[in-house]
Amino acid sequence: MIKVLVKVYGRGNIKKLLKRYGIKPKKRLGQSFLASESYARLIVNYCLLNGTQRVYEIGAGLGALTLKAAEKSSYVIAVEIDRRISQALRDICQRSYYNVDVVVADALHLGIPIGIDRVLSNVPYSISSQLLIMLVKSVGRYDLAVLTLQQEFAERLFARPGEKKYCRLTILTSLLCNVERLASVPGNAFYPPSAVNSIVVRISPKPTPAVNAELVGRVEDFTRKVFPYKRKKLRKALRIAGIGEDFLVGSRLSKLLDKRV
Repeated sequence: MIKVLVKVYGRGNIKKLLKRYGIKPKKRLGQSFLASESYARLIVNYCLLNGTQRVYEIGAGLGALTLKAAEKSSYVIAVEIDRRISQALRDICQRSYYNVDVVVADALHLGIPIGIDRVLSNVPYSISSQLLIMLVKSVGRYDLAVLTLQQEFAERLFARPGEKKYCRLTILTSLLCNVERLASVPGNAFYPPSAVNSIVVRISPKPTPAVNAELVGRVEDFTRKVFPYKRKKLRKALRIAGIGEDFLVGSRLSKLLDKRV
């Protein structure tokens, strides 16, 4: 590896890159670029890299995390959906790193490739739920994932039953994964600056998951139908959702029918 020739940290440098490539951040895609090198270094450190891992980065942007990951891993697949941003990233990496492959694609459609050790992402808010579900369904294809999530979304992952933020994503994640809260990232660490803070979380598959991975799809479907009726008793929620309660009758779970969702 050689010294980075293009500066990707700092608001001024990001503005120059955006202007050079004719890029205007799209709010609908949640495009916001990490401007702080110290936070980029911190986030990548949480990936626990020692030079041998293969990293899959989702929404690589201008490479704030990509470059730090490339320094500590054997190979980085950097996925970016925006063609102009991906061209800028490709130019940056080609001048500095030989072990980065920039892919122009929607990572949600690609899924997690076989042979990946780490997943890394500064997650756009608009795809947070979809990305999390994809990671849960892909348990076994990676060792751990480090995600930067908007605080409001991240807090759902740590909610307890009965709390307002407890949701279907809380359930799906907890069945198969351990989730750690690692650090807070202020909104001004990004450009354009975010109005809210973010939280860095680390997700790792449970050694002994609560359910078989093959059942996750069924759990996802069930919770998707029932959770819109939170605060109602399960019996009524099932009826509204068009789900028969027969599968619970006679089982140890039948006592849940009169509990609130």
